[in-house]
Amino acid sequence: MSRWWRAYDEAVDDPKLIMLSDKAHRAWFNLMCLTSANDGVLPHIEVISIKLRMPEKKLAPIIEELVSRGLLDEFDGTLRPHNWNGRQFKSDVSTERVKRFRERPRNVSETPPETEADTESETEKKESCRVADATPTASPKVVRIKYPEEFEKFWGPYPKTPVMSKAEALKAWEKLSSEDRNLATVAVPKFATWLKTKPDHPAVHACRFLSQRRFEGFGPGPPIEQTEEQRAYLEKLEQMKTDAAAGRVASWS
Repeated sequence: MSRWWRAYDEAVDDPKLIMLSDKAHRAWFNLMCLTSANDGVLPHIEVISIKLRMPEKKLAPIIEELVSRGLLDEFDGTLRPHNWNGRQFKSDVSTERVKRFRERPRNVSETPPETEADTESETEKKESCRVADATPTASPKVVRIKYPEEFEKFWGPYPKTPVMSKAEALKAWEKLSSEDRNLATVAVPKFATWLKTKPDHPAVHACRFLSQRRFEGFGPGPPIEQTEEQRAYLEKLEQMKTDAAAGRVASWS
């Protein structure tokens, strides 16, 4: 069943939204719809990718931009639009008003109203306006996940992105044996080193690193050696970052 979510007319002048590209603004609007349909938090990146008809590789930088601009907040390993609970507070005023109307005595000589909205008295209308304009109540208390210390040793150094779900990674972790958990933890530094040699390779989601046993490719053995070409590439990349920070013009020449 579809549902409504509140949009505010001040959004047309919001600096955070004005600075977005058309593509990012359209994605933000669709993410608001997904949040509404998913009880206040964004679903897994794979679901977002399907709903927005966009590959994860192209979706990730858009979500990272929305996070950096303060339009999305990280919340217990998930993402939600900024101040979602404050702006999307729930109200059952209409339901209670209709219930009161149906229970009160009727005058059979009255002309029946044409619509349910016509049943409101002036007092009830004023009451409805006061409630709608009231400051939203505090957000409900959130139950936080307690992550095992052993899992934190794996998660801490793992190469993460803003859209990576810690809760999903924990589910995959809990399905592994104690021996496999140790192997996965030991494999993380080697995986991180390998990623540095592949600047264009995205960091695989931690839940897939575990559930698909990708850690086995980084098992016990000698450390991964970088080629001369890879080392030169990384050194040049770091130099370009340094030059950019100092305001100097950098190039690959």
